Amino acid sequence: MIEILSENAHPRGRMYSVSVEGKECQVLVTHHALGRIGRWGLEVESVIKALLKPNEVVTGHHSRFIAHRPTNEHLIRIIYEYDEGIPVGCDGLSTQEGEILPGWWDL
Repeated sequence: MIEILSENAHPRGRMYSVSVEGKECQVLVTHHALGRIGRWGLEVESVIKALLKPNEVVTGHHSRFIAHRPTNEHLIRIIYEYDEGIPVGCDGLSTQEGEILPGWWDL
């Protein structure tokens, strides 16, 4: 279970304090990612869940990672990096299951 405990403004976006299975952690979601989350009609809670509890993680470019988590008929894909040990969601999208996903640099 993932619960958002608090949300605060941050120069790069929004900082979320999250409880994951009884442990607290912080997740930063950038302004760019928040815009993309809105564009794809995703909920921040779903994105944070995909970031912290992915079904798959693959290595991206420039020390970034890509977390995948299916939800019903869609796949949430979150591009993230770490900054001083805090996961930073940099970009996000949702796609239909089976649809070919472009690289994050093509978006």
